[in-house]
Amino acid sequence: MLRLAVCDDNQAVLDKIKALLDRHYEKEIRTELFTNTFSLETYLVDKIRGNIDVLIMDINIGEENGIMAAKNIQEKYPHIKIIFLTAYINYATEIFKVEPVYFLVKPIDAAKVYEAVDKAMDLLALRDHAAGE
Repeated sequence: MLRLAVCDDNQAVLDKIKALLDRHYEKEIRTELFTNTFSLETYLVDKIRGNIDVLIMDINIGEENGIMAAKNIQEKYPHIKIIFLTAYINYATEIFKVEPVYFLVKPIDAAKVYEAVDKAMDLLALRDHAAGE
């Protein structure tokens, strides 16, 4: 089962992404939702329940910088695949401070969300296959 987290300060966006993922992937994905980076990072520290594979991170989370938060998370947890989400396309050049899997632009497009998550799943499968050899 893929463990996925979504971090966005807009509850409607969180709910929409969760509904899309639940409908499309059914039991293949467990999704955790966070409205700020502090609660996300607190969750990640919990070794029992805080392990995630993929993070969909909003670039602007209130006053917080989602790119810097993702960079910090990726340094601590390099296995996590990052998908950025934003309404501001001008941040596209900044995301390469991290190694993102995908860049989603709001408003949410279901097909793009599935494409991003599928790409992250493919990368995780490749990693797992390489580790098994």
